Parts: sequence; C-alpha cells; structure tokens
Amino acid sequence: MSEMRPGTLADIRVAALAVKGQIRQITGHWSAGRYVPNATDLKDYHVLILQDGSYLYRDDFAEVLAHTWHDNTGNIGVAFAGCFEATTENLGPYAPTEAQIAAMALAVRTICDALEEAVDDLFKTHCEQALIDGYGPGSGDEQTRWDLWFIRDGEEQGTGGDQIRRLAAA
Repeated sequence: MSEMRPGTLADIRVAALAVKGQIRQITGHWSAGRYVPNATDLKDYHVLILQDGSYLYRDDFAEVLAHTWHDNTGNIGVAFAGCFEATTENLGPYAPTEAQIAAMALAVRTICDALEEAVDDLFKTHCEQALIDGYGPGSGDEQTRWDLWFIRDGEEQGTGGDQIRRLAAA
C-alpha cells in the first residue's frame, strides 16, 4: 500500500491525471476520527483533509482502498479527518471545519478537471452511495453509513452532497 504524505492541489491533480479513464466515482467521507488522523484514517482514503484544510494524499489513485463497502475499484476516496462521536443529529466535537469543507470542494473540482469529468457525474457522498446500496440512513442496517449527510450542525439532512457539488462546480 502506498503511503500518505502531505500534498497540494497540484499533487492531487498529477495523481488524478495518472488514472484518467480508470475512475468512475469520487466518494466523499469523514474518517469518524479526530482531527489528527490515526492509523485507520491513514489507510482507507486517497485524500485526507486535515482540520486546517491541508491535504494528505497517496500518489496512486488507482489503488483499491477500503473506504466504500464493496465499491472501491475505480473509486477515489476523499475524506475529512474528523466526526468522532458524530450522531445523525450532531456532528460532535470534531465536526468538519469550514477549511475542510472548502478543501474538499477544491480537491473534488481538481480531480474532476484532471479527469475531464463533470462534478455532478463523478462525486457522491458515502451516504448517497450507501442509500443506493441499501445501507444508508433508514435502512435498519447495523453498518449504516451517513458520511456527509449534512456537513454543518443544524442543516437539513441530505444536503451535504449537493453543497459539496455546488462548491466544487463554482
């Protein structure tokens, strides 16, 4: 497995260009950890966004990682470091920061631009993918995933993906 390392949007663009034609989806996540990533956070995603909006990334976006249940081939995982102790009503003490939200939108746009794909065609939240696959909110599945169902406390549930897509397309 390739190692995560600090990177920039230019680095993310180079990694995306290297897999052009091989990617069918970008999935947005949160790590469910703290702002400082742990070993699990560092192995499951292609891009990890720290509290201040800076990036850790892998240079091999074709690498199959364990970020989305049974749906990882050709799928780039981009995650906020955070949301430890989040509930479906409150994102907890490690809620996404505005810097992380902006950085995710920029990373998604950078990847889509490099792949020459529209943000709306490529980006889904883990919650949106889980709903398609039957393990999202309301499914009764004990492994329910609702990453980015909303991205700020007090927002309507189900709006996180649209917000990231709108920011990324701007």
